Amino acid sequence: SHLTELLQAKPQLVIGMSEESVSLVKAHCDDVPVICADYYALEPKNIDKLYSFPPGKNVLVVGKAKTNAESIIMTLKNII
Repeated sequence: SHLTELLQAKPQLVIGMSEESVSLVKAHCDDVPVICADYYALEPKNIDKLYSFPPGKNVLVVGKAKTNAESIIMTLKNII
């Protein structure tokens, strides 16, 4: 599957756009930290993870809607 191919790139963090996305990623890869961005990416428990993530690392954003994923990517570019 396409997700399997993307996970072979060894991301250091995966951001799922929904609980469904997070579950799908965890079913394929259990050694990579995964956070859910479905309304909660900027909450203190998750924002700490994003701020502590060093620039230049490989982050995979997983979701159904391209615009939602692009929004999270732009947010990451602005805070990291």
